[in-house]
Amino acid sequence: FDSAGAITEMPTQSEVDAIKDEIQAIVAQVLDKNGVAADVDLLSTPFDADSKGFDRFLDNSPVVINNNQITIIINDPVTNIQNLIVNKINLDIDFTSDTDTAPTVPGNLRAVPASDSEIVVVWDASTDDKGVAGYHVYRNGEFVGMTPYPVYRDTGLVIDTNYTYEVEAIDGRGQVSDKAGPTKPLMLDGMPDTKAPPAPTALQASADNNSATLSWLQTEINDVVGFRILRGAKGNATTPVATVTSTTYTDLHLVSATEYCYRIEAYDAAGNTSAPGSETCVTTDGTIGPSSVSFSSATYKVDENAASITITVNRAGDISEAISVDYAASNGTAVDGEDFSAMSGTLDWAANDSNAKTFAVQIMSDSTTEGDETVNLALSSPSASTSLGANTTAVLTIVDIVMGVCNGEITDGNITVDTTLNESCYKVPNGISVNSPAQLTINPGVRLEFAAGTRLEVNTGASLYAVGTAAEPILFTTGGEELPGYWAGILFWNSNSLNNQLDYVTIEYGVDNIDTYATSPVRLNIKNTTSRYASNLGMGLYGSSVILDAFEKNILTLNDRPVSLPAERVGALGGDSQYIGNTDDRIHVFNADVSTAQTWQKQDVPYYLSSSAIYDIDAALTLEAGVSLTFNLDSGLSVNSSGSLKAIGTAAEPILFTTGGEELPGYWAGILFWNSNSLNNQLDYVTVEYAGGQSSSGNITSYCTGSTRFSVTNSTIKDSAAWGIYKYSNTCNITLENNAYNSNASGDTNIP
Repeated sequence: FDSAGAITEMPTQSEVDAIKDEIQAIVAQVLDKNGVAADVDLLSTPFDADSKGFDRFLDNSPVVINNNQITIIINDPVTNIQNLIVNKINLDIDFTSDTDTAPTVPGNLRAVPASDSEIVVVWDASTDDKGVAGYHVYRNGEFVGMTPYPVYRDTGLVIDTNYTYEVEAIDGRGQVSDKAGPTKPLMLDGMPDTKAPPAPTALQASADNNSATLSWLQTEINDVVGFRILRGAKGNATTPVATVTSTTYTDLHLVSATEYCYRIEAYDAAGNTSAPGSETCVTTDGTIGPSSVSFSSATYKVDENAASITITVNRAGDISEAISVDYAASNGTAVDGEDFSAMSGTLDWAANDSNAKTFAVQIMSDSTTEGDETVNLALSSPSASTSLGANTTAVLTIVDIVMGVCNGEITDGNITVDTTLNESCYKVPNGISVNSPAQLTINPGVRLEFAAGTRLEVNTGASLYAVGTAAEPILFTTGGEELPGYWAGILFWNSNSLNNQLDYVTIEYGVDNIDTYATSPVRLNIKNTTSRYASNLGMGLYGSSVILDAFEKNILTLNDRPVSLPAERVGALGGDSQYIGNTDDRIHVFNADVSTAQTWQKQDVPYYLSSSAIYDIDAALTLEAGVSLTFNLDSGLSVNSSGSLKAIGTAAEPILFTTGGEELPGYWAGILFWNSNSLNNQLDYVTVEYAGGQSSSGNITSYCTGSTRFSVTNSTIKDSAAWGIYKYSNTCNITLENNAYNSNASGDTNIP
């Protein structure tokens, strides 16, 4: 800091205490939401960098100092909604002054139905001369709760009753704003909401050296509870960076002299999401240094009983060119195969991509007391357009956790009544079979050790509820040798229960760690789960009747294959899980008609259409930019009359359709549009190669007994055993613009 505004006289002890109390009051509710006691001493309490308690608060509440002004950003750990509790307060502000103003009135208050028993109340955040401590929420004139975030979920409501809401803001000195509201009376009718809000419009952006300020318009805003800010390079603003409740946002921590592009999408209380609005780009001021990459920290720490830790690598300086850097995790005092899994790989950035990249180091626990151990992390071999930055090496410390003796045992694994496992460890010599109508609940921190060849089976009418926490994950593991395939894994057999939940769970050393058998619906909800060391599959979903209610932030690694599932269920895979680091790093997709509209999201590995057959697309299929589809011998896609294929990539992230085996023309059949007359049939910035096999007429073929339409633009069509693009008749409506063709045996296009 510079000397401007420096104090000339130290405050008294009573003034220091008053300042501390006021600051603590500003952050008290946020501390509570992050699991920190309200009476914590902010000046003296030590903490570990372990993503728990006060460290979790710091992770979720970054502090930004720019031009001698301080901003504190808070993020709701449940909804991810962002708020500024301290907004550009001068560092020389006098907390001892008697002059103080109350917060401004919350703006744009609205109440939106979420279900037949829940209303979400949202508003634009208040401001204060120091900081906004939180908000009081009133329903029908009565106080119902408080929150530090500009959102409140009111539950336990009933239909056919009018509800109104008011909200007031409070600051660190207890001063209260005037109330916003009341809202118009809202009556829940019990009818599901399936309509998405309109897309935001008129996005505007301005920038200084290190931040960009956005504003936009939203029609039907009374139906909107939040906005997701998407950022990226031009034509590829697809990465979520924040969620807010207002129609303004300031993006901080940006790189000088760099272009950033944004899009905004709106969502309602039922989770319906609009299409993203139009993209707007802005360039930050200033000059920029040369490109460099480095670890986000010189030290990392993880508990031994954690499944893994995510390591972040940042890019700084000039981002105008594509770059790469190699990474490795190797033995320090920790030993590969005993304490962690050594690994190496390459991180890639596209041109104008400033986002951090990550990799996960797998951690192995044991019952031996051996003290803390270290793993060496290193970056090396940067590409020609970049260099290594400050933290080119780092040390990961694995904190020893004393596991204790496994005293519990489940000798009779036939469970027919609701059962809860709450001891720290259980041996399972004969496997477990959960049968109707029982629910098996496994509490946080429990470890189950299975004998050779056994499994945990969840049968029709039964359920498995295994919900751990980041601090106390649940572990399903071997009771003997640490060998892939030592036990069978977890099998869900026609179990159609909403209670089938795996959250903060590690499953290891099975044959198929997570397996399903589905002649009737099987329902699963899987989050924050690691599946590793399987001799076959990290997860196998067999049958199109498997329902994934959620699949978020999971890691499937060190297996033979990460996952196998039918084509109809690929759209249920989120875009935030990791599948890399297996013997076969591909998502195996076997043949089953795509009969419901869905989006296949970009993953860190390709999709492999593993059946030697034509996959029928009978609904709207959308592929995200950057998706890679690889095809088995003689397989292909048939976009039928009720289906469509929308594959819109970007110059930085094209979509790839290619061979999953030998790089030979005709290895796979190609893409066939069969009487599909949808305007959604768009291929833009795609590459289609090595097709034209199985009597196909080209990499892309249209067949029209009625009407067929599609467009191919800005794309590369090459290495076909037949034509590049083949059109059967004049009733096919085809648009071809700005495409490149190469090495197509019969010719580039056949367009009668």
